[in-house]
Amino acid sequence: MIHSPWPVSDDPVKQLIDRANALLVQHPPDPARVEKVVFGVAGLAPRDLVRFDEQSRAWLRGVNWRAVPGLRGERSDEDERGKWHVVTRRRSATPAPTDAAVSLWNVLGLVSGDGYERERAIRSVPMTIVTARLLTIRCIDWVQPVRDAALSRLDECPHTALVEVLPLAAQLAAERARGQVLNAFLDARLSDADLRQAYTVKDSRTRRAAWQRLAARGAATAAELREVAARDKDVLVRAVAANALPGLPPTEQRALAEVLVRDRVGWLAVPALATLVAFDGAAAIRPALTARTAALRRAARDWASIKDVDARSVYVACLTTAPQDALAQIALAEIGDPRDVALFDRMLDDPRSRVHAAGLRGLARVDRPAGRRAAIDALDSSAAGRVRWAAAEVLRQGVPTRAETEVLARIALDTSRAPGHRLSAMSLLRRVRWLHLTVLLEASDQNEDDENFRRRLHKEIAGWSGARVARAPADELRARIERLLPTIDARKRQWIEFVLRTSS
Repeated sequence: MIHSPWPVSDDPVKQLIDRANALLVQHPPDPARVEKVVFGVAGLAPRDLVRFDEQSRAWLRGVNWRAVPGLRGERSDEDERGKWHVVTRRRSATPAPTDAAVSLWNVLGLVSGDGYERERAIRSVPMTIVTARLLTIRCIDWVQPVRDAALSRLDECPHTALVEVLPLAAQLAAERARGQVLNAFLDARLSDADLRQAYTVKDSRTRRAAWQRLAARGAATAAELREVAARDKDVLVRAVAANALPGLPPTEQRALAEVLVRDRVGWLAVPALATLVAFDGAAAIRPALTARTAALRRAARDWASIKDVDARSVYVACLTTAPQDALAQIALAEIGDPRDVALFDRMLDDPRSRVHAAGLRGLARVDRPAGRRAAIDALDSSAAGRVRWAAAEVLRQGVPTRAETEVLARIALDTSRAPGHRLSAMSLLRRVRWLHLTVLLEASDQNEDDENFRRRLHKEIAGWSGARVARAPADELRARIERLLPTIDARKRQWIEFVLRTSS
Protein backbone atom coordinates (compact mmCIF):
# COMPACT_ATOMS: atom_id res chain seq x y z
CA MET A 1 0.00 0.00 0.00
CA ILE A 2 1.33 3.46 -0.92
CA HIS A 3 0.85 5.74 2.03
CA SER A 4 2.41 8.87 0.52
CA PRO A 5 2.11 9.03 -3.28
CA TRP A 6 2.86 12.77 -3.17
CA PRO A 7 6.12 13.11 -1.23
CA VAL A 8 6.90 16.56 0.10
CA SER A 9 10.08 18.19 -1.27
CA ASP A 10 11.30 21.68 -2.03
CA ASP A 11 12.91 20.50 -5.27
CA PRO A 12 10.38 20.36 -8.15
CA VAL A 13 12.52 17.80 -9.98
CA LYS A 14 12.55 15.42 -7.02
CA GLN A 15 8.82 15.93 -6.55
CA LEU A 16 8.13 14.89 -10.14
CA ILE A 17 10.40 11.85 -9.96
CA ASP A 18 8.77 10.70 -6.72
CA ARG A 19 5.30 11.20 -8.16
CA ALA A 20 6.23 9.30 -11.32
CA ASN A 21 7.51 6.36 -9.25
CA ALA A 22 4.31 6.35 -7.24
CA LEU A 23 2.31 6.15 -10.46
CA LEU A 24 4.45 3.31 -11.85
CA VAL A 25 3.16 0.94 -9.15
CA GLN A 26 -0.48 1.83 -9.77
CA HIS A 27 -2.38 -0.38 -12.20
CA PRO A 28 -3.78 1.53 -13.95
CA PRO A 29 -2.26 4.89 -12.99
CA ASP A 30 -4.59 7.63 -11.85
CA PRO A 31 -5.31 9.90 -14.89
CA ALA A 32 -5.54 13.07 -12.76
CA ARG A 33 -2.12 12.44 -11.19
CA VAL A 34 -0.61 11.53 -14.54
CA GLU A 35 -1.85 14.82 -15.93
CA LYS A 36 -0.22 16.70 -13.05
CA VAL A 37 3.12 14.98 -13.66
CA VAL A 38 3.02 15.68 -17.41
CA PHE A 39 2.09 19.32 -16.85
CA GLY A 40 4.77 19.57 -14.15
CA VAL A 41 7.46 18.36 -16.56
CA ALA A 42 6.17 20.70 -19.26
CA GLY A 43 6.41 23.65 -16.85
CA LEU A 44 10.02 23.07 -15.79
CA ALA A 45 12.55 25.75 -16.63
CA PRO A 46 15.26 24.61 -19.10
CA ARG A 47 17.86 24.03 -16.39
CA ASP A 48 15.40 22.05 -14.26
CA LEU A 49 14.28 20.00 -17.26
CA VAL A 50 17.91 19.00 -17.93
CA ARG A 51 18.19 17.99 -14.25
CA PHE A 52 14.98 16.00 -14.53
CA ASP A 53 16.42 14.12 -17.50
CA GLU A 54 19.68 13.36 -15.68
CA GLN A 55 18.21 12.50 -12.28
CA SER A 56 15.55 10.28 -13.82
CA ARG A 57 18.29 7.73 -14.55
CA ALA A 58 20.00 7.91 -11.15
CA TRP A 59 20.33 4.38 -9.77
CA LEU A 60 19.05 5.03 -6.27
CA ARG A 61 16.83 8.09 -6.55
CA GLY A 62 15.72 8.12 -10.17
CA VAL A 63 12.70 6.79 -12.00
CA ASN A 64 12.18 3.04 -11.86
CA TRP A 65 12.74 2.83 -15.58
CA ARG A 66 12.47 -0.98 -15.64
CA ALA A 67 8.79 -0.47 -14.90
CA VAL A 68 8.36 2.06 -17.70
CA PRO A 69 7.71 -0.53 -20.50
CA GLY A 70 4.74 -1.74 -18.46
CA LEU A 71 3.00 1.56 -19.21
CA ARG A 72 2.67 0.47 -22.83
CA GLY A 73 1.75 -3.13 -22.03
CA GLU A 74 5.17 -4.80 -21.94
CA ARG A 75 6.85 -6.30 -18.87
CA SER A 76 10.60 -6.61 -18.41
CA ASP A 77 12.19 -9.17 -16.07
CA GLU A 78 15.79 -9.37 -14.95
CA ASP A 79 17.88 -12.51 -14.29
CA GLU A 80 21.16 -12.45 -12.43
CA ARG A 81 23.83 -14.86 -13.60
CA GLY A 82 26.97 -14.81 -11.55
CA LYS A 83 28.71 -11.50 -11.52
CA TRP A 84 26.92 -9.97 -14.52
CA HIS A 85 23.34 -8.88 -15.01
CA VAL A 86 21.79 -10.17 -18.22
CA VAL A 87 18.51 -8.48 -19.03
CA THR A 88 15.98 -10.58 -20.91
CA ARG A 89 12.66 -9.25 -22.12
CA ARG A 90 9.67 -11.49 -21.68
CA ARG A 91 6.52 -10.35 -23.38
CA SER A 92 3.38 -11.73 -21.83
CA ALA A 93 -0.29 -11.05 -22.21
CA THR A 94 -1.13 -7.86 -20.31
CA PRO A 95 -4.19 -5.64 -20.31
CA ALA A 96 -4.25 -2.93 -22.96
CA PRO A 97 -2.62 0.23 -21.62
CA THR A 98 -4.92 3.07 -20.61
CA ASP A 99 -4.67 6.54 -22.13
CA ALA A 100 -3.20 7.83 -18.86
CA ALA A 101 -0.49 5.13 -18.90
CA VAL A 102 0.43 5.95 -22.50
CA SER A 103 0.53 9.67 -21.68
CA LEU A 104 2.97 8.97 -18.82
CA TRP A 105 5.09 6.69 -21.04
CA ASN A 106 5.35 9.47 -23.64
CA VAL A 107 7.34 11.41 -21.05
CA LEU A 108 9.16 8.68 -19.09
CA GLY A 109 10.10 6.71 -22.19
CA LEU A 110 12.11 9.68 -23.47
CA VAL A 111 14.21 9.78 -20.27
CA SER A 112 14.51 6.02 -19.76
CA GLY A 113 17.81 4.43 -18.82
CA ASP A 114 17.31 1.89 -21.61
CA GLY A 115 18.57 3.26 -24.93
CA TYR A 116 16.21 1.02 -26.90
CA GLU A 117 13.29 2.41 -24.90
CA ARG A 118 14.43 6.00 -25.54
CA GLU A 119 14.74 5.32 -29.28
CA ARG A 120 11.34 3.65 -29.38
CA ALA A 121 9.77 6.61 -27.59
CA ILE A 122 11.49 9.07 -29.94
CA ARG A 123 9.99 7.36 -32.98
CA SER A 124 6.47 6.95 -31.62
CA VAL A 125 5.48 9.70 -29.16
CA PRO A 126 3.06 12.38 -30.42
CA MET A 127 4.58 15.79 -30.98
CA THR A 128 3.69 18.12 -28.10
CA ILE A 129 5.57 20.94 -26.39
CA VAL A 130 6.86 18.66 -23.62
CA THR A 131 7.94 15.90 -26.02
CA ALA A 132 9.59 18.49 -28.29
CA ARG A 133 11.63 19.76 -25.35
CA LEU A 134 12.65 16.23 -24.34
CA LEU A 135 13.51 15.42 -27.97
CA THR A 136 15.80 18.46 -27.90
CA ILE A 137 17.69 16.94 -24.97
CA ARG A 138 17.85 13.58 -26.75
CA CYS A 139 19.64 15.32 -29.65
CA ILE A 140 22.76 15.37 -27.43
CA ASP A 141 22.26 11.80 -26.14
CA TRP A 142 25.41 9.75 -25.59
CA VAL A 143 24.06 6.93 -27.85
CA GLN A 144 24.42 7.80 -31.52
CA PRO A 145 21.32 5.94 -32.83
CA VAL A 146 19.26 7.78 -30.21
CA ARG A 147 20.77 11.13 -31.28
CA ASP A 148 20.13 10.43 -34.94
CA ALA A 149 16.53 9.41 -34.27
CA ALA A 150 15.94 12.53 -32.15
CA LEU A 151 17.33 14.87 -34.81
CA SER A 152 15.26 13.16 -37.48
CA ARG A 153 12.10 13.40 -35.38
CA LEU A 154 12.75 17.00 -34.38
CA ASP A 155 13.07 17.81 -38.07
CA GLU A 156 9.34 17.03 -38.33
CA CYS A 157 8.51 19.50 -35.58
CA PRO A 158 6.63 22.64 -36.70
CA HIS A 159 8.52 25.92 -36.61
CA THR A 160 6.37 27.33 -33.81
CA ALA A 161 7.34 24.46 -31.51
CA LEU A 162 11.02 24.77 -32.46
CA VAL A 163 10.94 28.44 -31.46
CA GLU A 164 9.66 27.43 -28.02
CA VAL A 165 12.59 25.05 -27.44
CA LEU A 166 15.15 27.78 -28.21
CA PRO A 167 15.97 28.57 -24.53
CA LEU A 168 16.69 24.90 -23.85
CA ALA A 169 18.72 24.57 -27.04
CA ALA A 170 20.74 27.69 -26.15
CA GLN A 171 21.60 26.23 -22.75
CA LEU A 172 22.61 22.86 -24.20
CA ALA A 173 24.69 24.49 -26.94
CA ALA A 174 26.58 26.52 -24.35
CA GLU A 175 27.16 23.74 -21.82
CA ARG A 176 27.34 20.39 -23.67
CA ALA A 177 29.98 19.04 -26.03
CA ARG A 178 27.39 17.88 -28.57
CA GLY A 179 25.30 21.01 -28.23
CA GLN A 180 26.77 22.66 -31.33
CA VAL A 181 25.18 19.99 -33.51
CA LEU A 182 21.80 20.97 -32.11
CA ASN A 183 22.68 24.63 -32.57
CA ALA A 184 23.55 24.11 -36.24
CA PHE A 185 20.34 22.13 -36.77
CA LEU A 186 18.19 24.97 -35.38
CA ASP A 187 20.07 27.55 -37.44
CA ALA A 188 19.27 25.55 -40.55
CA ARG A 189 15.61 24.97 -39.67
CA LEU A 190 14.63 28.39 -38.33
CA SER A 191 14.50 31.34 -40.69
CA ASP A 192 14.65 34.98 -39.65
CA ALA A 193 10.87 35.14 -40.05
CA ASP A 194 10.48 32.17 -37.67
CA LEU A 195 12.59 33.90 -35.04
CA ARG A 196 10.59 37.09 -35.40
CA GLN A 197 7.48 35.15 -34.40
CA ALA A 198 8.90 35.09 -30.87
CA TYR A 199 8.57 38.88 -30.48
CA THR A 200 5.19 38.54 -28.78
CA VAL A 201 5.72 35.21 -26.98
CA LYS A 202 4.85 35.49 -23.29
CA ASP A 203 7.88 33.53 -22.07
CA SER A 204 10.79 35.96 -21.69
CA ARG A 205 13.37 33.17 -22.07
CA THR A 206 12.04 32.36 -25.53
CA ARG A 207 12.07 36.01 -26.63
CA ARG A 208 15.57 36.36 -25.27
CA ALA A 209 16.92 33.30 -27.12
CA ALA A 210 15.23 34.33 -30.38
CA TRP A 211 16.63 37.87 -30.21
CA GLN A 212 20.12 36.65 -29.38
CA ARG A 213 20.07 34.24 -32.31
CA LEU A 214 18.70 36.91 -34.65
CA ALA A 215 21.36 39.40 -33.54
CA ALA A 216 24.12 36.81 -33.94
CA ARG A 217 23.04 36.40 -37.57
CA GLY A 218 23.15 40.16 -38.06
CA ALA A 219 19.54 40.02 -39.19
CA ALA A 220 18.03 42.38 -36.59
CA THR A 221 17.27 45.73 -38.19
CA ALA A 222 17.87 49.05 -36.47
CA ALA A 223 14.13 49.76 -36.44
CA GLU A 224 13.42 46.40 -34.76
CA LEU A 225 16.08 46.99 -32.16
CA ARG A 226 14.75 50.47 -31.38
CA GLU A 227 11.01 49.80 -31.46
CA VAL A 228 10.81 46.23 -30.16
CA ALA A 229 13.98 44.96 -28.43
CA ALA A 230 14.82 48.21 -26.59
CA ARG A 231 11.27 48.36 -25.20
CA ASP A 232 10.93 44.72 -24.14
CA LYS A 233 10.09 43.87 -20.53
CA ASP A 234 13.04 41.48 -20.27
CA VAL A 235 16.32 43.19 -19.43
CA LEU A 236 18.41 40.72 -21.47
CA VAL A 237 16.33 41.37 -24.57
CA ARG A 238 16.99 45.08 -24.07
CA ALA A 239 20.66 44.18 -23.64
CA VAL A 240 20.64 42.74 -27.18
CA ALA A 241 19.68 46.22 -28.42
CA ALA A 242 22.37 47.84 -26.24
CA ASN A 243 25.06 45.47 -27.52
CA ALA A 244 24.10 46.26 -31.11
CA LEU A 245 24.49 50.01 -30.53
CA PRO A 246 28.19 50.37 -31.58
CA GLY A 247 27.63 48.65 -34.93
CA LEU A 248 24.79 50.87 -36.15
CA PRO A 249 25.10 53.86 -38.49
CA PRO A 250 25.35 57.22 -36.66
CA THR A 251 21.75 58.25 -37.28
CA GLU A 252 20.43 54.92 -36.02
CA GLN A 253 22.82 55.01 -33.10
CA ARG A 254 21.39 58.29 -31.89
CA ALA A 255 17.79 57.12 -32.24
CA LEU A 256 18.43 53.88 -30.33
CA ALA A 257 20.49 55.64 -27.64
CA GLU A 258 17.64 58.08 -27.01
CA VAL A 259 15.43 55.11 -26.15
CA LEU A 260 18.01 53.25 -24.05
CA VAL A 261 19.08 56.28 -22.03
CA ARG A 262 15.61 56.24 -20.45
CA ASP A 263 16.01 52.61 -19.35
CA ARG A 264 15.60 52.01 -15.63
CA VAL A 265 18.61 49.64 -15.60
CA GLY A 266 21.83 51.58 -15.23
CA TRP A 267 24.19 49.31 -17.17
CA LEU A 268 21.95 49.71 -20.21
CA ALA A 269 21.44 53.46 -19.88
CA VAL A 270 25.09 54.38 -19.21
CA PRO A 271 26.48 53.26 -22.64
CA ALA A 272 23.56 55.05 -24.30
CA LEU A 273 24.53 58.24 -22.47
CA ALA A 274 28.12 57.88 -23.70
CA THR A 275 26.81 57.63 -27.25
CA LEU A 276 24.67 60.75 -26.86
CA VAL A 277 27.54 62.69 -25.25
CA ALA A 278 29.69 61.83 -28.26
CA PHE A 279 27.02 63.38 -30.51
CA ASP A 280 25.65 66.26 -28.42
CA GLY A 281 28.23 67.00 -25.72
CA ALA A 282 26.94 68.98 -22.70
CA ALA A 283 23.39 69.05 -24.03
CA ALA A 284 23.11 65.30 -23.36
CA ILE A 285 24.66 65.53 -19.89
CA ARG A 286 22.28 68.00 -18.24
CA PRO A 287 19.06 65.91 -18.52
CA ALA A 288 20.91 62.81 -17.31
CA LEU A 289 22.01 64.59 -14.12
CA THR A 290 18.43 64.36 -12.83
CA ALA A 291 17.57 60.93 -14.28
CA ARG A 292 15.67 58.47 -12.11
CA THR A 293 18.48 55.89 -12.41
CA ALA A 294 21.28 56.38 -9.86
CA ALA A 295 23.93 54.77 -12.07
CA LEU A 296 23.01 57.13 -14.91
CA ARG A 297 23.21 60.15 -12.61
CA ARG A 298 26.68 59.09 -11.45
CA ALA A 299 27.80 58.59 -15.04
CA ALA A 300 26.39 62.01 -15.95
CA ARG A 301 28.37 63.63 -13.12
CA ASP A 302 31.51 61.91 -14.38
CA TRP A 303 30.87 63.26 -17.86
CA ALA A 304 30.14 66.69 -16.37
CA SER A 305 33.58 66.78 -14.74
CA ILE A 306 35.17 65.90 -18.10
CA LYS A 307 33.11 68.30 -20.22
CA ASP A 308 33.26 71.26 -17.79
CA VAL A 309 29.59 71.14 -16.92
CA ASP A 310 28.68 72.48 -13.46
CA ALA A 311 26.59 69.61 -12.10
CA ARG A 312 26.16 71.30 -8.72
CA SER A 313 24.42 74.30 -10.25
CA VAL A 314 21.86 71.99 -11.86
CA TYR A 315 20.95 70.50 -8.47
CA VAL A 316 20.96 73.87 -6.69
CA ALA A 317 18.51 75.12 -9.33
CA CYS A 318 16.27 72.12 -8.63
CA LEU A 319 16.25 72.98 -4.91
CA THR A 320 15.39 76.59 -5.69
CA THR A 321 12.13 75.51 -7.31
CA ALA A 322 11.51 72.45 -5.08
CA PRO A 323 13.32 72.78 -1.69
CA GLN A 324 12.40 69.22 -0.64
CA ASP A 325 13.61 67.53 -3.83
CA ALA A 326 15.20 64.35 -2.49
CA LEU A 327 17.09 63.56 -5.69
CA ALA A 328 18.81 66.95 -5.73
CA GLN A 329 19.72 66.77 -2.04
CA ILE A 330 21.15 63.26 -2.37
CA ALA A 331 23.12 64.25 -5.48
CA LEU A 332 24.63 67.27 -3.70
CA ALA A 333 25.61 65.03 -0.79
CA GLU A 334 27.32 62.66 -3.23
CA ILE A 335 29.23 65.58 -4.78
CA GLY A 336 30.27 66.74 -1.30
CA ASP A 337 30.94 70.43 -1.93
CA PRO A 338 31.92 72.39 1.25
CA ARG A 339 29.49 75.15 0.23
CA ASP A 340 26.60 72.78 0.99
CA VAL A 341 27.52 71.92 4.59
CA ALA A 342 24.44 73.78 5.92
CA LEU A 343 22.26 71.69 3.63
CA PHE A 344 23.82 68.48 4.96
CA ASP A 345 23.07 69.57 8.54
CA ARG A 346 19.41 70.09 7.61
CA MET A 347 19.28 66.70 5.90
CA LEU A 348 20.09 65.04 9.24
CA ASP A 349 16.64 66.07 10.48
CA ASP A 350 14.82 64.90 7.35
CA PRO A 351 12.28 62.11 8.10
CA ARG A 352 13.13 60.40 4.80
CA SER A 353 15.75 57.79 5.61
CA ARG A 354 17.51 57.97 2.25
CA VAL A 355 17.91 61.74 2.58
CA HIS A 356 19.11 61.42 6.18
CA ALA A 357 21.64 58.73 5.18
CA ALA A 358 22.92 60.84 2.28
CA GLY A 359 23.27 63.84 4.62
CA LEU A 360 25.48 61.78 6.93
CA ARG A 361 27.77 60.77 4.10
CA GLY A 362 27.87 64.31 2.69
CA LEU A 363 28.71 65.85 6.06
CA ALA A 364 31.50 63.31 6.61
CA ARG A 365 32.99 64.26 3.24
CA VAL A 366 33.27 67.96 4.05
CA ASP A 367 33.68 67.87 7.86
CA ARG A 368 34.86 64.50 9.14
CA PRO A 369 34.67 65.21 12.92
CA ALA A 370 31.12 66.57 12.59
CA GLY A 371 30.18 63.64 10.37
CA ARG A 372 31.48 61.13 12.93
CA ARG A 373 29.57 62.85 15.74
CA ALA A 374 26.39 62.75 13.69
CA ALA A 375 27.05 59.11 12.79
CA ILE A 376 27.52 57.99 16.41
CA ASP A 377 24.33 59.85 17.38
CA ALA A 378 22.43 58.14 14.55
CA LEU A 379 23.76 54.73 15.54
CA ASP A 380 22.76 55.29 19.14
CA SER A 381 19.26 56.49 18.24
CA SER A 382 16.29 54.58 16.90
CA ALA A 383 17.04 55.66 13.32
CA ALA A 384 16.02 53.56 10.32
CA GLY A 385 18.23 50.74 9.15
CA ARG A 386 19.39 52.68 6.08
CA VAL A 387 20.58 55.52 8.34
CA ARG A 388 22.39 53.14 10.72
CA TRP A 389 24.09 51.52 7.73
CA ALA A 390 25.32 54.93 6.53
CA ALA A 391 26.47 55.79 10.07
CA ALA A 392 28.49 52.56 10.28
CA GLU A 393 30.01 53.34 6.89
CA VAL A 394 31.15 56.76 8.14
CA LEU A 395 32.58 55.36 11.40
CA ARG A 396 34.60 52.70 9.59
CA GLN A 397 36.70 55.44 7.99
CA GLY A 398 39.06 55.71 10.93
CA VAL A 399 39.87 54.39 14.41
CA PRO A 400 37.07 55.10 16.92
CA THR A 401 37.83 57.52 19.74
CA ARG A 402 37.38 56.64 23.44
CA ALA A 403 34.00 58.40 23.53
CA GLU A 404 32.87 56.53 20.42
CA THR A 405 33.99 53.17 21.78
CA GLU A 406 31.99 53.72 24.97
CA VAL A 407 28.83 54.29 22.95
CA LEU A 408 29.54 51.35 20.63
CA ALA A 409 30.19 48.99 23.56
CA ARG A 410 26.94 50.07 25.22
CA ILE A 411 24.98 49.43 22.01
CA ALA A 412 26.63 46.04 21.50
CA LEU A 413 25.66 44.87 25.01
CA ASP A 414 22.13 46.28 25.00
CA THR A 415 19.86 43.23 24.78
CA SER A 416 16.83 45.41 24.00
CA ARG A 417 18.28 46.32 20.60
CA ALA A 418 17.95 44.28 17.40
CA PRO A 419 20.68 41.62 16.90
CA GLY A 420 21.78 43.20 13.62
CA HIS A 421 22.18 46.57 15.31
CA ARG A 422 24.31 45.04 18.06
CA LEU A 423 26.50 43.08 15.65
CA SER A 424 27.07 46.22 13.58
CA ALA A 425 28.30 48.05 16.69
CA MET A 426 30.60 45.12 17.57
CA SER A 427 32.11 45.15 14.09
CA LEU A 428 33.00 48.83 14.48
CA LEU A 429 35.14 47.93 17.52
CA ARG A 430 37.46 45.61 15.55
CA ARG A 431 40.25 48.18 15.38
CA VAL A 432 40.28 48.36 19.19
CA ARG A 433 41.30 44.73 19.55
CA TRP A 434 41.07 44.00 23.25
CA LEU A 435 37.89 45.99 23.82
CA HIS A 436 36.39 44.21 20.83
CA LEU A 437 37.19 40.83 22.39
CA THR A 438 35.86 41.92 25.78
CA VAL A 439 32.54 43.01 24.31
CA LEU A 440 32.28 39.77 22.32
CA LEU A 441 32.85 37.65 25.42
CA GLU A 442 30.41 39.67 27.52
CA ALA A 443 27.75 39.43 24.79
CA SER A 444 28.35 35.68 24.56
CA ASP A 445 27.85 35.40 28.33
CA GLN A 446 24.40 36.99 28.12
CA ASN A 447 22.75 33.70 27.05
CA GLU A 448 20.90 35.30 24.18
CA ASP A 449 17.98 33.17 22.91
CA ASP A 450 18.51 34.06 19.25
CA GLU A 451 20.35 31.09 17.74
CA ASN A 452 21.41 33.03 14.65
CA PHE A 453 22.83 35.83 16.82
CA ARG A 454 24.84 33.32 18.90
CA ARG A 455 26.20 31.64 15.78
CA ARG A 456 27.35 34.94 14.29
CA LEU A 457 28.81 35.97 17.65
CA HIS A 458 30.89 32.80 17.89
CA LYS A 459 32.05 33.31 14.33
CA GLU A 460 33.18 36.82 15.30
CA ILE A 461 35.09 35.40 18.29
CA ALA A 462 36.72 32.81 16.02
CA GLY A 463 37.77 35.62 13.68
CA TRP A 464 39.38 37.48 16.56
CA SER A 465 41.26 34.32 17.56
CA GLY A 466 43.14 34.42 14.27
CA ALA A 467 44.29 38.02 14.76
CA ARG A 468 47.88 39.08 15.46
CA VAL A 469 48.03 41.23 18.61
CA ALA A 470 51.31 42.52 20.05
CA ARG A 471 50.23 44.97 22.75
CA ALA A 472 48.78 43.61 25.99
CA PRO A 473 45.38 44.83 27.22
CA ALA A 474 44.93 47.26 30.08
CA ASP A 475 44.62 45.64 33.51
CA GLU A 476 40.88 46.33 33.71
CA LEU A 477 40.22 44.71 30.32
CA ARG A 478 42.51 41.77 31.15
CA ALA A 479 40.52 41.06 34.31
CA ARG A 480 37.23 41.14 32.40
CA ILE A 481 38.60 38.84 29.68
CA GLU A 482 40.08 36.30 32.12
CA ARG A 483 36.81 36.16 34.05
CA LEU A 484 34.89 35.30 30.87
CA LEU A 485 37.36 32.89 29.25
CA PRO A 486 35.82 29.78 30.88
CA THR A 487 32.55 30.52 29.06
CA ILE A 488 33.95 29.76 25.57
CA ASP A 489 35.20 26.52 24.02
CA ALA A 490 38.68 25.23 24.78
CA ARG A 491 40.23 25.86 21.37
CA LYS A 492 39.41 29.56 21.30
CA ARG A 493 40.28 29.90 24.99
CA GLN A 494 43.76 28.41 24.50
CA TRP A 495 44.57 30.84 21.70
CA ILE A 496 43.40 33.89 23.69
CA GLU A 497 45.37 32.73 26.74
CA PHE A 498 48.46 32.34 24.56
CA VAL A 499 48.07 35.91 23.21
CA LEU A 500 47.58 37.24 26.74
CA ARG A 501 50.82 35.56 27.89
CA THR A 502 52.95 36.61 24.91
CA SER A 503 51.78 40.19 24.39
CA SER A 504 53.67 42.98 26.09
